[in-house]
This record gives sequence, C-alpha cells and structure tokens, in this order.
Amino acid sequence: MNEKVVGYVLLLSGIIVMFGALIEVLLVFTGKTDPLPVIAIQAPKLSLDAFIPKLPSNALSGSLPSSNQSLELIPTKEFNKIINMSVTLFLMGFLLSFGYKIASLGVMMLRPISIKVAGKPDASPPQPL
Repeated sequence: MNEKVVGYVLLLSGIIVMFGALIEVLLVFTGKTDPLPVIAIQAPKLSLDAFIPKLPSNALSGSLPSSNQSLELIPTKEFNKIINMSVTLFLMGFLLSFGYKIASLGVMMLRPISIKVAGKPDASPPQPL
C-alpha cells in the first residue's frame, strides 16, 4: 500500500477516535447517557454516636435508648454515579490521547520528506568588514 494512503487512514481513524471520546464525555456530563457502570460501592456513612456525649454508666442508665445510627453523607446511587463519571472521564482521556498519537503518526507519514543539499561553498574566505 502507498505510504500516503496509510497516512490518510491513520489520520482519519485518529480523528474518529478523538471525536468519539469527546462526544461520549459530552453526553455523559450533560446527562443524556449514563456513565459506564464500572464501580458499585456503598457510600460513606457517618456514625451519629460520635456526636452524642458519653454519660457515666450509673447516671440515667435506662432513660436514653442506645442507638447505633449512621447517616449517609451522599446517597449511594449518586455516589456511584460520581465515581463512574470520573472513571469514564479518565478512560475517555486515555482514548483521546490514543487517537492523537494515531493521527500524529498519520500526519508524519503524509509529510513529504525533502532534503536540501547546499551547493559547493566558495573557495575564497569571507572578507572582513
């Protein structure tokens, strides 16, 4: 295959990969599509017992119920969405750089290689000013 044809194919495929990654990021961050479901974990919880002062065991032992309550700082669904959006952004950044490398390789193959050879230098030395 001709070098120019391979260069154009690489350039076009690199541009397609870059635009695909860009469109995916725009669709995910505008909310038109969901991010890739890569990670599913529980949201961090905060124990409310840390904010209730400890009373001595003999004072009011039966008047306060012992509660082991915890509060979700962020709902689990939203927490997973934020993490998956970050993973999607990271992966699409990788694809964007991959497309750039392919396109730049194609451009390098399209550039003409021209070598200019200087003529024979004069035998006379340069004249002082």
